[in-house]
Amino acid sequence: MQLVQMRKSRGTVDALPLDIHDVKGPLRVLAGPGTGKTRALVDLYEQAVLEHVAGRDQILALTFSTGAAAEIGRRIDERLKDDYGEAWASTSG
Repeated sequence: MQLVQMRKSRGTVDALPLDIHDVKGPLRVLAGPGTGKTRALVDLYEQAVLEHVAGRDQILALTFSTGAAAEIGRRIDERLKDDYGEAWASTSG
């Protein structure tokens, strides 16, 4: 599993490499609040679907809280206005 850690430094966020082609297999993102995890994951999800790297039925976003899972799903569905239905976003516990 590929691991990426994000952190704030001097008011900016060290960003994920936002190219889906750099991701090989499962991706785990570790970071604190306000570091841009949700945006980075939604960006990668959107790239994967639009560039036909993976279909929406092949991507699962897992998080620790139901609130975060709902927010990730909501943002994905807002960006990808299609007839797929709700994005697969859930909790890991």
